[in-house]
Amino acid sequence: MSGFLVATKPCSQCPFLGSDIVRPGRVKDILRTLVRKDSHFVCHKSLPQWPGRITTGEAACRGYWDLMLKGKAHPGQMVRIAERLNCVEFVDVESARPLHVRSRKGRAK
Repeated sequence: MSGFLVATKPCSQCPFLGSDIVRPGRVKDILRTLVRKDSHFVCHKSLPQWPGRITTGEAACRGYWDLMLKGKAHPGQMVRIAERLNCVEFVDVESARPLHVRSRKGRAK
């Protein structure tokens, strides 16, 4: 895996899918921070401290990615660069199995 990693599907604890893992209003705070920092949201299951982590790198959260596709989240600088370089790679954070590279809209390149 050498590209910009994105989780293939949201997890059951994804804050962007209405999970009660974060307080009400926190998602809007997160999205505002991402705009301010020109960044993206990383899936917690791909973080080094996550027990049983099996990915080789941090992956963007799929819930965030789907919001971005709908125009409801800011594509951070790394997302824009990865798309221009055609190096977005979708990975199953549960099995660390890489899938084929796709554009932001999900079409195979």
